[in-house]
Parts: sequence; C-alpha cells; structure tokens
Amino acid sequence: MVYEAEICVSSDLQRSLVDSLNCGRLDGSTKTELRKLLHFGDHVDSSSNSTKIIVPMRLVKAVHEALKQDKTEPIYLHEMLKGSELHLPEYTPPPRNPELEERIQRLKAEAAEKEYKRMTKNVSNPETYYKENLGNELKMMNNQVIAVINFAVTVAGAFAFGYKGSEAAMEQPNVAIQLTVGLVLGTIVFFADLYFLIQKTM
Repeated sequence: MVYEAEICVSSDLQRSLVDSLNCGRLDGSTKTELRKLLHFGDHVDSSSNSTKIIVPMRLVKAVHEALKQDKTEPIYLHEMLKGSELHLPEYTPPPRNPELEERIQRLKAEAAEKEYKRMTKNVSNPETYYKENLGNELKMMNNQVIAVINFAVTVAGAFAFGYKGSEAAMEQPNVAIQLTVGLVLGTIVFFADLYFLIQKTM
C-alpha cells in the first residue's frame, strides 16, 4: 500500500485553500475535493476555523499552481506551507500469511526444544538413575545369594565326603569317627571358603 503525503493545515494555508475555491484556474473536481476536506458545503465561509484539517500534498501543489497563474504577485509554496505540519498516517501492518505464521511458530517451538535439550543434556534422568541403581542392587543381591548357596553346598559336600569316605575306609561303620571326620573336613572347607569370600568382597 502506497501512502500519500498529507499536510496538517495551518491558518495561513487554510486561507490559501479557501481562496483557491474562487479561482477559475482550479478544476472542478479539485474544488469539490477541497470543499469536502475543508468541511464546507456549496457555500464557502472563509472565516470558518476547523480544529484539524488534513489535505493531501497533491492538492496543495494544485492550489499553488492555480494561484500562481491567477495572481500577479508571485506565490511561493514554502510560504503557503509555513506553520503547517507533515501528517504521518498510522502504519497498519498487513496480515501475515497463515502458512508463514504456522511455520514461524513451528520454528520457534523447535528452537525452544533444542535450547531445552542443550540446557538439560548434563542433567541425568531420575527414572534412568533409579533403573540403573535397581539393576545394580539386584545384580549384587543375586551374586550374594549365589555365594551363600555355593558356600553352603561346599561345606555340606565336604562334610558328606568326610562322613562317607571314612565309612568306606573302615571295616566296621563307626558313626562317631565318621561324624568327627565329616566335621573336620567341613570346618576346614568352611574357613577356606570364608577366607576367599572376605578376599573377594574387600
């Protein structure tokens, strides 16, 4: 959209515009447009005073040309514009393309997600931490259970070997001797396994 330069009319410029409505060199369409902008009807009142009148710069130039040709004394444009101000219309941005807006929002979300991952990459996940700890504890407990079972089986096997071995070595079974031999072998294996368990855990 092309914005046309506009002028906030001063009292001096307003008098020149009103005078131009009686100028024969100004075309009818320009006069009609001026009457509307100056809030005049068909009757022109030069004493009328509006709080704020805004006219396009092209009309001011057209009035200047008409008055310059109609009057004998030179009329300068800068003198007509003395005391007037440039009116800057409020800028209204055009509506965004919906597809462009959707793409922008998606890119913003992706950028925020990347930033979040970058900030939290050194922070461990609590769920993963608990799973790893639980797995390590279960593995340690399994090793301890297996070690205890192995310890018990080894001691029981040593006792059984001593009991049955002594029975096979004697002509007549003697329960007291068999128990003694089994207990001695079981005790030796017990302390040997206990020593290796302590060495392994240290």
